[in-house]
Amino acid sequence: MSSIVSLEELLADEEDFSQVEQKKPLDPTSPLEKQVVEEQSLLLEVDPAVISEARLAEDMTHEGLAKQFPDLNVFLETLYDAGVPIEEAGRLAQEHVDRKQVAVSPREFIFSSIMMVDDDTVNQETLRMLTNYELINKRIAERLEKNDPSTFKWLAAGTLNTARDFTIGVFEMLIRKDSSKSKEYANTLFMEPEEFDAYWETELNDAENKGLFNIREYESLRDVQTLIDNFGVDENAGFNQLLALTDVATLGVTKTATRLAAAGGRKLITGSAATRETIEGVLKSKSASEVITATKGDVAGAKATIIQHNTGQAPSSVSGKAGPTTLDPNPNTPVPHSATVIEGTKASMLFDDMSKIMQSPFAGKAFTLESLNEATEKVATRLMNSSTNAFVNLSRRRAEDSDNFIYSAILGKSENGAAFTTKKEAQEAVNFDPRYTPVRRNADDLEQGYGLKENKRGWYLQYEERIDTSRLAKELEDVTVDEGFVKRAAARLFSAGQTTVGPRVGFMINAAEGLVARVSKIADKSFKDIRSLSKQEYEEVNKVMTRYRDRPEGDAQENLAAQRGAPSSNKFASDFFQVNGKAPTEKQLTAYRALTDFNNAAWNVKATEILKNVTNRGGWAVTINTGYDGIGVIAKAADDDVVYSRLQGRIKGAQAADRVVYKLDQPYQTPDGTNYQYVTDVVDARIPQKSDVLGYNVGGSRNNETLNFFVGSVFEPTLAGGKKAAKGFRTLIGSFSAKEADKAAKELNNIVDVLSPIFKATGIKHIKDLGISGDDLTRINAVIVANNSWNPSSIKNFEDLKLLATKHDESFTTKFDVKRRDQKVDAEIVDGQGMSVGEYQSMRVSRKRGDAPLLEYGGARVGNQDPITNIVEQFESSAYRYTHYKATQAAVNGWVLKAKRLGNVEFDGPIPSNPEDFIRLARIKGGKGSKTVDADMRDQQDVIKRRLGLHERADKENTLYTMIAQSLYDEGVFGFGKGLKTKPEDWIGGAAGRARAFAFHLKMGFLNPDQLVLNASHVAQIMAISPKAGAKATVATPVIAHLMLKTPKAAAKDIDAMYSNGFAGMTKQELLDTVRYMRESGRDIIGTSVLERSGATFNSNQTKASELLERGLTPFKIGELYGRIAATATAVVEHGAKKVSDDVFSETGLQYVANREQVLTFRMTSGQKGAYQEGPILGLATQWMSYTNRFLDNIMLGRDLTKSERARMLATNTVMFGTRGMGFPPRVTAAMVAMGIDPEDQNSTAALNAVKFGLFDWVLSQGVGTDVSLGTRIAPLGGLVQQYTELFAEDPLWSTLGGPSVQIGTEGLSSLKDAVSALVGGHYQVSAEEFTVMMRNVKSFDLYSKVVELIETGEYRSKRRSMAGSFSEEEVTVGLVASVFGGATPMKVLNFYDAKDISYKEDAKFKDARKRIDTWASKGLSLIETGDPAKIKEGKELYNDALNLIEDGGFSIENQTKLYRAIVRLDTMTDLIKRARGQSAGSQITAQAAQGE
Repeated sequence: MSSIVSLEELLADEEDFSQVEQKKPLDPTSPLEKQVVEEQSLLLEVDPAVISEARLAEDMTHEGLAKQFPDLNVFLETLYDAGVPIEEAGRLAQEHVDRKQVAVSPREFIFSSIMMVDDDTVNQETLRMLTNYELINKRIAERLEKNDPSTFKWLAAGTLNTARDFTIGVFEMLIRKDSSKSKEYANTLFMEPEEFDAYWETELNDAENKGLFNIREYESLRDVQTLIDNFGVDENAGFNQLLALTDVATLGVTKTATRLAAAGGRKLITGSAATRETIEGVLKSKSASEVITATKGDVAGAKATIIQHNTGQAPSSVSGKAGPTTLDPNPNTPVPHSATVIEGTKASMLFDDMSKIMQSPFAGKAFTLESLNEATEKVATRLMNSSTNAFVNLSRRRAEDSDNFIYSAILGKSENGAAFTTKKEAQEAVNFDPRYTPVRRNADDLEQGYGLKENKRGWYLQYEERIDTSRLAKELEDVTVDEGFVKRAAARLFSAGQTTVGPRVGFMINAAEGLVARVSKIADKSFKDIRSLSKQEYEEVNKVMTRYRDRPEGDAQENLAAQRGAPSSNKFASDFFQVNGKAPTEKQLTAYRALTDFNNAAWNVKATEILKNVTNRGGWAVTINTGYDGIGVIAKAADDDVVYSRLQGRIKGAQAADRVVYKLDQPYQTPDGTNYQYVTDVVDARIPQKSDVLGYNVGGSRNNETLNFFVGSVFEPTLAGGKKAAKGFRTLIGSFSAKEADKAAKELNNIVDVLSPIFKATGIKHIKDLGISGDDLTRINAVIVANNSWNPSSIKNFEDLKLLATKHDESFTTKFDVKRRDQKVDAEIVDGQGMSVGEYQSMRVSRKRGDAPLLEYGGARVGNQDPITNIVEQFESSAYRYTHYKATQAAVNGWVLKAKRLGNVEFDGPIPSNPEDFIRLARIKGGKGSKTVDADMRDQQDVIKRRLGLHERADKENTLYTMIAQSLYDEGVFGFGKGLKTKPEDWIGGAAGRARAFAFHLKMGFLNPDQLVLNASHVAQIMAISPKAGAKATVATPVIAHLMLKTPKAAAKDIDAMYSNGFAGMTKQELLDTVRYMRESGRDIIGTSVLERSGATFNSNQTKASELLERGLTPFKIGELYGRIAATATAVVEHGAKKVSDDVFSETGLQYVANREQVLTFRMTSGQKGAYQEGPILGLATQWMSYTNRFLDNIMLGRDLTKSERARMLATNTVMFGTRGMGFPPRVTAAMVAMGIDPEDQNSTAALNAVKFGLFDWVLSQGVGTDVSLGTRIAPLGGLVQQYTELFAEDPLWSTLGGPSVQIGTEGLSSLKDAVSALVGGHYQVSAEEFTVMMRNVKSFDLYSKVVELIETGEYRSKRRSMAGSFSEEEVTVGLVASVFGGATPMKVLNFYDAKDISYKEDAKFKDARKRIDTWASKGLSLIETGDPAKIKEGKELYNDALNLIEDGGFSIENQTKLYRAIVRLDTMTDLIKRARGQSAGSQITAQAAQGE
């Protein structure tokens, strides 16, 4: 026996194939050239663009390197690891060299041949046959391309997927034209290279002369496609004849094949049949990744597929082909490992960004490091206790995204942790437990992951397990236990919920608002890419996406819905052409990429949520057989349980002995239809990935949005041995209406009842196996006809029912039940733990696309939301959940831990295991401890449920919404609208949202300049609360705003320059910390979360008009940002002064700064609204009350402030803004001043203004040069009395509940009506004035109109044209105009309105009449004053109309007198007021002030 050949000798025998000569110019667009680039790219793991560019430059270095791919050194390592004897190893090594010499021909680069060099089951002759066959194909393809390059490119890129498909068709035609050629062609496959080349050169020249290479000579493309479809299927096809003649099945297989296959990690090769299967797989392959799958196994193929997808070079044949084996159990081509492909190709730039955001310190921590260490220690201890024959040498914990952690350990020999000698020895140490993976002692990942660098032979075992973090949290602290009943009740109504859950969780809930704003800003670019599509472009993309999601019934074309990977842009373009008959535009391709990113992001979020549930249950990804994966938990099978063993088949639980047994979520079904819940001796068991727990749908999920109820059956599959598997819920019918769902369930159960005796008598377990005839059939048909309203057109007899049941896998052996969409899945349905029924249904469809689409009540196929809208909305909801998951976990788990420790909760049913169900269903019971602690926990529970959406559907207004929707659908309104599917909560909420936005934009938007001043003026409150820090911050705020526009490096440079020029106040580090906080927290984004606005977080439907509206909010946003910066800077300065922590961005530091910033800005975000603002109705009614009420909350309840801060804020506001600014009504103000003050005293007006308007307005007036008041606008209590009196005013209830939005709309409509009425009456000037009045509901337009009139006439008029003040030319200064633009009002104008308020107390009818009389009389007098005869005439008519209305309006004498006074000029009116009998001194003083006296 010869000794093993030395490595030097073997390498000396190998030829040098690294030098490659390029003989002809290359066409980079050629399908053949693209295929070569793809193959070399995968072999060398080099970007295909780099290879292509090198080849164009005639640099063939990559091809030379690719030819060196079969590595003898690696092959020898494989022989050693397998324990092959030296003599045998020498022979096998020599065969390896021989095969390489055949496959790696210096004349050509043959990818498939190179990939088979390492396969010892393929001998030299087999490989020669394969190589020569590939060369034939290549020669034919080259001739086809040469003769008709344009058509060849089109065919290769579209219909036939690859150039190779077409060449096979030509090859078969050559054989069919002369059947005697079969054997002759077969013999050429074993020729030496020179002889082979000469033969085929002659043969192909002859074929070319006969026109066989002119593609257009074929009758139709379908003939060509038929040839391709027959390949490998039709026994008479030419290729199968060829394959049979080569006698591949008799080729030798070495005795070490099985050993080598296991050592090399390839799929198991057991003999010549498997050898033929491998070769057939290679020949069927349409892409390089499929060749790799056929030769190296599905995992290696998956990795190649991932590279193709992620470089954007995936050909059509690769895109979307990877999927669960349950979808395609008999694939036509080698299919890569689905879970690996999905995991590697579902990357999302959006999800990556979200993940990074959630890993930042601004997201907070859902649990403590200590609790994570404890969880890790539990896993480590369990591992050490179970690994008795191996010793944990090294271990580590690595983090993935989304707070997922993996414990990983390296195990060696039990006595000392040293490496095992062989791989087999390592596996034997753990009884071949597949969870332990053998790794080489000198493997790179040992050095990189564990720092273990050993260049010696040997093996370790690597073990990995996911750490369950889903239940980790820190117990919620007591927050409000010292509050009395009254204060607690008021706080429940008015205070922000975050004040109830404590600073830690409150910070995280607040932080989530900023984080989701950041995500929204990132997503805006992709939203715009989709919105940029025209209507037609949008519909065309939607058609393709619909085909990806739902295969149309009766569709005979390619089933695009079977794809599980997102197609590449090239594949999408091909599918787009197939569906729409034209190529997509660049805009459509860009929109498709945006949709894919949205879909991938939503998939990642949902899969992460499910993965955490699986980890909590101890789930493993188990490969039961090659290509069949499932989720299972390690379990002890009972002795009489039947277990499936991959090696032994069916065994009893007792026979499993000490083998690892897995209990599967979904039973494993063998080809004979037997179900197994327990399996052992599996191929592999590993930590589950996201792709293992959730399937991927290219066109988005089928959300069945119109279904509120699901009618189905709880099924328990019968297992081998007769036991039942874990329960699941299978839906047959969906319905919008509870009435229909109940009726369907009742009828279906009537059918089940009549079938039940037959099932019992026959022992049959499924209706598909049931045969009925005679009287039984007649009777059952009658029952079916009487109970088929759920599908009357299709289900008319037993055969119809049987066909439907088979299609939907419904046995009709168990009773049907009705499940509400949003109710929680029953606890016994393991794989639906924590989900709603709707979510569970969606997951089942995603897991197995083969499920038949649901039926809707009546028999129609359920319609789904259009894919584009669905994908975008799924992303929005997923992104919102994801950015809130830490806050959710910390709040929910923290409360649950506290409740379990105190034992002060009870349930109507069993105690839920899921934390969200626990807090949702728990009821605080008394008598277990402090009543104040119980009350505190009850408040916390309500806030958490309200903020995190955990309220039951029956809560609050949802019951009303459901009743309205069901009634409208079932009965309609007076017969109209019956059958209409609608969601009242959506259109009521949507209408309320639009109304809020309407009012918000009218008053705050359209570039309203005073909003900048008013919002920025909040710094006054900040300085009142924190004078020292606030003063420093306020001075530095403009500087910080400037620095936020710079890069961190540039900002630091600017700060150095500022300090060198004498800047003082905040330190450099405080400035930098403030800038960083604003940027990374999302607080620099002034979006829809502003409390008065409270809009949707994402704006995927933004139009050009809405973009303009958003730009109109610029002054508002600048002012709001100014306040936020000042508050943040104040908090940062306080952080340093109080020495809260060493670093602002430490956990303690961030909590302080974030919470303090919210306190200083009065918590004015939609996520912190009080309970009184919940719901669309109350939200409308209280839209402008937020700031005032939050100020009152701070003063009177003061959860956020100390007593001294509250007192300081109250005192400061009183001094700064006077009695009017503190909310006192005019009558009270006047009465206060009147006490002891003579109205005739010339100083009485000055005294009134000083007390009434305060110090702030006095200082402002000195600067302006005229008495003006801004304090009444910026003081938090300025409008207090007005707001609360309006709630109880005589206005209609609907107007009051509608709040500012409805009131503005009503007033606008009234003006429009008056304008039309005046126009019809011939009063054109009045009509124009009324239209102007309507337009002046836009605050910026009203402001502009006032300023223009003030400059031109010296008159200050209300929007209804009544004059409230007149000013001399000297009084109309730049200061006055600027102050009015900034939101100030002249004091004489305010006093004028106060005088009227004191003088007149009017009812609704009187108000309406006075408005019209004021308008007509004022306009009439103005026209008379012009001197124009025509205008004088019209003015007199208007004035007379006003007088006639007073006379004929049915008013009392008292009200008539008041109305007459209203049409007199301002100076006359105020004189009348002063002289009126019975007027108080306060009224006289106010009237005096109104005239500026």
